[in-house]
Amino acid sequence: MSDLKNALGTEIAFSTKKFTIVPLPIRKSREWREKFIAQLDSILSIVDDVQGVSTDDLTDGFSLDSLMPFIDKIKTFLLTSTDILLNLIYDFSPAIKKEKDWIEDHATDPEVFTVFLEVLKMAYPFGSVLGNLRSIGQSVQQTSTNSPEPNGDSGQTN
Repeated sequence: MSDLKNALGTEIAFSTKKFTIVPLPIRKSREWREKFIAQLDSILSIVDDVQGVSTDDLTDGFSLDSLMPFIDKIKTFLLTSTDILLNLIYDFSPAIKKEKDWIEDHATDPEVFTVFLEVLKMAYPFGSVLGNLRSIGQSVQQTSTNSPEPNGDSGQTN
């Protein structure tokens, strides 16, 4: 039933004000996902930078200067992460964007994150279907035999 609810829209809240987000048409949804992926790529580039630092760098002649570009990227991301999420939310919902000033005066960072998760569910509806399939697969119990042989043959006849 939650899949149908998401198809029709989902009610979210910033502080005391409630909004309904609705799925975007296919083309607009694709464009939004491309913006999201571009933001995600910039975040993942930080991880790539860290992978470029070896343990030898940390022990042999290591200097803090070599990590400064990485530290600057993390600092920038942490200082702008709420704004990044808000802009993605505004891009997804013009109705919410109209209330930008009110939201930024009343909403909290955790609310922004919660709303963003709802937007992601709307933008990637197959994620919930895959999650449901995964949970069904995990609930099916494996059958086992009392046989020590992998093929189930105990070597005994009845």
